[in-house]
Amino acid sequence: MIRKFGRLDAPPDLVRSIFIDAEAWPAWQAGVTRSTILDRAETSLQVEVDGRFMGHRMHGVFDCRIEPNGFVQSQRTGWLKRWDTHWRFITPPDGRGTTLVCELDIDAGLVGSFVPGNFIRRFVDRAFSETLDNLNARAIEITAPATPAPKPIGDTVTLLEIFETPIGYEILVGGRRISLDAKE
Repeated sequence: MIRKFGRLDAPPDLVRSIFIDAEAWPAWQAGVTRSTILDRAETSLQVEVDGRFMGHRMHGVFDCRIEPNGFVQSQRTGWLKRWDTHWRFITPPDGRGTTLVCELDIDAGLVGSFVPGNFIRRFVDRAFSETLDNLNARAIEITAPATPAPKPIGDTVTLLEIFETPIGYEILVGGRRISLDAKE
């Protein structure tokens, strides 16, 4: 059993929703290049996944269980003997963000006999770190407010704006900002 802990800025409910959105896994889950939901129920998913694992292409089907404070992935088919991951989303004592707990139970079977002793642990360390960074980025992407386009007043359309700055002028035209140094 391998246990990893990390801290996310996003609240547990948002992190949980990112996990449940299985078709978006390639956007944040290390190594996943494609994911397709084969079956969905209220508290479970069956997901077909393609990706890269230990430098090789992989294909597998995972049975996933949605829990109130977690998410469990169990490999149904694939080229490892067993791959079970239990993700837990815990509100830290300070009430900000999420403590992400990842418990992996991996049995590489025959594949494991071809890799050095602690290779899988090193792979998991790197993949967890990458996944943590990607989860934070995904949460920011989901929650970032959309910037509304400026609305013209009446029939007026602004084609050019000029701003005076401490070092010269800036011209805003067609969405491009051009800086001009002031001549003395």
